[in-house]
Amino acid sequence: MLKTTTSVINASQIATPITFPGDVTLSTGNLVIGTSGKGVDFTANTGAAGMTSELLNWYEEGTWTPVVADATSGGNLATVGTTVARYTRIGRTVFVQASLDNINTTGMTAINNLSIRGLPFANAAGLTPTGTCVMSRVSYSFNSWRPQIDPALSLVQFTEFSAANANYTTMTVANILASTSDIYFSITYTV
Repeated sequence: MLKTTTSVINASQIATPITFPGDVTLSTGNLVIGTSGKGVDFTANTGAAGMTSELLNWYEEGTWTPVVADATSGGNLATVGTTVARYTRIGRTVFVQASLDNINTTGMTAINNLSIRGLPFANAAGLTPTGTCVMSRVSYSFNSWRPQIDPALSLVQFTEFSAANANYTTMTVANILASTSDIYFSITYTV
């Protein structure tokens, strides 16, 4: 049943698709998309060159569980005193944030790269998104660390750039200086 400002329309009277001459307002309740892959269609807009979709068909928010490890899969895991990690996905864009307090790397291999696994969605192939971070009790060789998602592995690693040798260095377990090291980061990527 559909109720308008002037009358009530039963399901048997509704044609498909429904066209309204003006705006639609929901006074209570939600607009629920009943079929996977459907959403809000913006094809009335003129897309830019390279446009691949004008359908907004995904919105989601929640928490995720970062796993601090010394290998891209398997390996030794750090213990983390407190973890808060959230994400929001709008269409193909994912925003992630994580606060990792009191990271303890005891038992991890010092020369291995530090990786954070467990992203809520896989990164789109070929892209290397970067973000921002704040760290405490972590050593630096050149500048400051920045989080980036490895394009092939869908995990977060931290890199710094050396102007002297025009090269990037990836953070290793040895860069975590104490069992009270903290890492806070946010990053936006595409699925």
